[in-house]
Amino acid sequence: MFAHLQDRDRRIGRWFGLTLGGCLAAGPLVAGENAGSQTDIRAYLVPRTQTTLSAQIDGEIQQLMVKEGDTFAQGAPLVVFDCALLAAQHHKAAMTWRAAIDKNKVIQRLAELHSVGTLEADASRAEEQLAEAELKLQETRMRGCRILAPFAGRVATLTMREHQYVTTGQAIM
Repeated sequence: MFAHLQDRDRRIGRWFGLTLGGCLAAGPLVAGENAGSQTDIRAYLVPRTQTTLSAQIDGEIQQLMVKEGDTFAQGAPLVVFDCALLAAQHHKAAMTWRAAIDKNKVIQRLAELHSVGTLEADASRAEEQLAEAELKLQETRMRGCRILAPFAGRVATLTMREHQYVTTGQAIM
């Protein structure tokens, strides 16, 4: 009768013992001498969603916002990394892009006056686009400075602690 549940149980591999008492209004679960008494029922609990969160960047964990067993809401910050170096690189990329924009404006104006060739004007545009791409790359890296909860849930295990250095892809929780 419960063969399909037993097969599923073997695949999942986790059992939790639950005691059911006083909830036998539909009838006894076990016939015979145990009918009407408190009955132990084996059941398993499977989370709807679960994942292992890993580092997206290399760096030191500055702060863990949760402990094992804590619950969290979707979008809540779970881990904060020390990103001083990434912030400096982002600032440098932003200033490089700003300089490339200014230089490109001057070169384009000179091109309108036929003081520079089309090759220099095209190169200036390409430099601006390259600087913008570098800025976007740094912005993407900066997003890895915080790990936000992808869904609401509970922390099962933490594999890292504050002030530990992690590499990209290393499991944190």
